[in-house]
Amino acid sequence: MYSVLLDNVFLKHDFIDLYVNKENGLNSRRILPVERNCLDFLKEPGSINSINFKFVVQLVNHLLHVNNYNNLGLLLDLAYNKKYYNFCDLFYSPLFNKNFNPNLIYNDSFIPINLLNNMVFVVDDKELFINSIREKGYNVNEGPQQWRGHINSISSFLSYLDSDYRDSLCNHYNYHLCNKTLPDYAKFYPLKKEHFYFINIHHNLGNIKW
Repeated sequence: MYSVLLDNVFLKHDFIDLYVNKENGLNSRRILPVERNCLDFLKEPGSINSINFKFVVQLVNHLLHVNNYNNLGLLLDLAYNKKYYNFCDLFYSPLFNKNFNPNLIYNDSFIPINLLNNMVFVVDDKELFINSIREKGYNVNEGPQQWRGHINSISSFLSYLDSDYRDSLCNHYNYHLCNKTLPDYAKFYPLKKEHFYFINIHHNLGNIKW
């Protein structure tokens, strides 16, 4: 599973209303019942004292967070330095961090998790995002100039990520199809597994230019 951190520039697009809230912070729409129950539990007074904070950190890998470049860069910085309390306090805002206790900061060093391994940043302007990271003191090396934008050593990871992404799209569609929660117009366009293949998703729908 991956935690997705989305640039809030995308909120200006009308289609995004089906999937995310029109505000910064943790997105609470279009999530599975298990994650929904966990988030509802975090809103209950005293809940944070009755569970292992490690599970709160692990839940991040099932959720989507929307914010501006500066806060996305800050979340990356906090994840890299394993400051999990401060990370979760920002990631779960604005609704699900009310009961977080600052004393939880002492648990950071005992949580054997590397959030960066499962974080995907989706941004509208890569350079602005990279600059927001550089402003926090990091030296960001994008690799040799002639290879930037081309397939590189992480192509295998990206291939698996893309496959998981398209499988998730299909599963998401089937879930709402079974629960009859799709928009009315969707029943006129039934989708099959083959509709989620690479060319259709990225070229026909995404209109990617190489």
